[in-house]
Amino acid sequence: MALGWLLATTACTHNLDKLRGPHVETGGQPAPDQPKAGGADAAMPVDKLASCRPCRPPTGLSDLVLPAACCTGVNDTQCGVAFGASECFARHAPGLPDTSCPDLMRAGLKFAGCCRFDEQCGVSLDELELGCLARDGVPPALGGPLAPRACVPKCDGDLACRPLTDLARCVEDATHRAESRFCAYSCSTDKDCSALPGTVCAIQPNKTELRIDSVCRKPFGPGLLGDTCANTNDCAHGVCLQAASSYCSELCRTDLECVSTGSQCKTSVIPLPAPASGTQSFSVCVAK
Repeated sequence: MALGWLLATTACTHNLDKLRGPHVETGGQPAPDQPKAGGADAAMPVDKLASCRPCRPPTGLSDLVLPAACCTGVNDTQCGVAFGASECFARHAPGLPDTSCPDLMRAGLKFAGCCRFDEQCGVSLDELELGCLARDGVPPALGGPLAPRACVPKCDGDLACRPLTDLARCVEDATHRAESRFCAYSCSTDKDCSALPGTVCAIQPNKTELRIDSVCRKPFGPGLLGDTCANTNDCAHGVCLQAASSYCSELCRTDLECVSTGSQCKTSVIPLPAPASGTQSFSVCVAK
């Protein structure tokens, strides 16, 4: 049966671990998956950190803070940075320079403000290999935690987002105005958005670029895979498949991501935004 799509018309905002580059430092070879480790080096038994060793603690700013190596990421197999009893922060979090996000001055040093892909201001802590660290994660030794502050990582095209990651896209908000575009993570499944709490991998039109973007963003609506829908705004992922009874779907890579609902991962198409003609392909969960 042919499947039709109902277009998403409202706004947007991947697994960050794979975007931040290599974090597992084992002589150039990735460490094998191991049982969950977590925590800072100083607080965890050595055997539980085997999957993440050797993680080098950052050496920059050591006169101001005492960073420790720790394990983070899926199955805690990625190297991160912790400060005392703080959570383990992933390294090299991407962010764009942003003058709307305040700089941090500490001990005569200036740390520039930056805007993260979760639309929160951060502070550039490249000296600690952290990249754009969210303001509320700044360690006390640097004057943190700082009050959260919202921002929008604006852009005028995909190239403007490349300093963050090659997988970033310049997408539209609900107004679809070219001057209101901003950087967002492209994705193929919800797993790609696991590092951005509260987001799902959803599709939305990009009328400036005449394409459809699949990005990590807040859900459009409450409908999940298999729920009935009248339009895309009823569905969390912006996908309302028209069949004998229209239902919400979601993006996928393999059947394993659909099997729990008795569906399978199949390629379908969605019409491009006018005035473009043609369609764009996506893999979505489809009822058997």
